[in-house]
Amino acid sequence: MTRSKLQRIAFVQLSPNGKLYPMQCDREDLGNGDDVEVLMSVGSENERYLEGKIISVSYERWNCSCYVVNHLDEVSYEIENSEFIRTVNLAEKP
Repeated sequence: MTRSKLQRIAFVQLSPNGKLYPMQCDREDLGNGDDVEVLMSVGSENERYLEGKIISVSYERWNCSCYVVNHLDEVSYEIENSEFIRTVNLAEKP
């Protein structure tokens, strides 16, 4: 039997005092205390972006359907002509 690969898993809190959700987090620059954008229910019709805070990180042999995507400072949201616009800017910070 082969073992699945270790994944970097962030435990993210989506609301103050809310429960923790394990999410795959491939970005090594994101860690404890960071405010992040997450993608929930990847690949389903309920796929959506939410905001949360990383509480802890560990390495597990899990396959998650939710992913940490960006630091909140890298993302902006607008509504223009009744259309939702999400912009990501991964440029280096000063």
